[in-house]
Amino acid sequence: MNFWTKIAGLILRNRYSVLVAIAIITGLLASQMKYMKFSYTEANLLPEDHEVNLQYDQFLEIFGEEGNLVILGIKDTTVFTPEKFNAWNNLVQKFNHLDEVDFTLSIADIQKLTKDTKKKKICIRTLIQKKAGNNKGGIEN
Repeated sequence: MNFWTKIAGLILRNRYSVLVAIAIITGLLASQMKYMKFSYTEANLLPEDHEVNLQYDQFLEIFGEEGNLVILGIKDTTVFTPEKFNAWNNLVQKFNHLDEVDFTLSIADIQKLTKDTKKKKICIRTLIQKKAGNNKGGIEN
């Protein structure tokens, strides 16, 4: 008889004891579930002085923890032309209609405080129109 035949015979002869032992071990492990903690952060596999880690730390110093935040930015001086401004607003509206997106903020959402002297209160007005006309760059006066 070889090793595995002996092990199989031992398990079969003592099958009730083996099942009880498995049940006890399972119960003990299940009782420790209250101490189990999950981490939703990624493991940092790079050294602390790696260039990418340093850039990431600098990002966190400026913007804080990123969480589930996605930032889209553009560097374009012609963004206030009617075509590009409307295209950007259309993109933001498409994101708003997605169930996975909770909140969007665009340059078209910028508001300014104005003083209403007749009613003696401060009002909020949109600074930029949502749809830029052909002769206007989208900014209200």
